[in-house]
Amino acid sequence: SANAPHFLETRIVCHANDLNPVSYRYLQGNAKGNRCFSDRLVMYNLDAKEFIRRMNREGVEADHFIMNLPQLAPEFLDAFRGWEFRSEEKRPLV
Repeated sequence: SANAPHFLETRIVCHANDLNPVSYRYLQGNAKGNRCFSDRLVMYNLDAKEFIRRMNREGVEADHFIMNLPQLAPEFLDAFRGWEFRSEEKRPLV
């Protein structure tokens, strides 16, 4: 989530998540300070596995999932089981 405002320099929609409530409040403050609007930055305060599953349930077409603690990323791979690919050409990078 700390990187989310930087990603918005391009014309993408970013779904950012942070479980830590203090970090989540900073994300909200940084978004406001950097004029990141809710049509391009969607913020969540969820467990990472629940966040991944929610993206799938809501039909979000994800190109990338970026995790700020790469050493822990393998622990979340099971959350991608059953991912519904909306397009065979665009599979998300994890």
